Amino acid sequence: QSMCISSTEDQVFRASIDLFPNPASDRVFVRDAEGNPLQLARMFDVMGKTISMPSVHADGSVDVSDLAEGLYAIEVFSGKHRTMVAFVKL
Repeated sequence: QSMCISSTEDQVFRASIDLFPNPASDRVFVRDAEGNPLQLARMFDVMGKTISMPSVHADGSVDVSDLAEGLYAIEVFSGKHRTMVAFVKL
């Protein structure tokens, strides 16, 4: 479980997002601890560059098989909140 501090236009909030497995080789799963549906906004490389805008599948998985090994961040939306979670691609 990853704890993230993030902000919206109106407030700063603390969100609990599960991202697993971490590290990952072919896919990661992202879930909101409250059971809210997640939408993937963007995936970033270690330099902060947007590298893709994949979607979250119905089972909560995101395909990361085409990524090179390294550190990445996923920005997800849960309701009105936006959170970034980091993961390692093997």
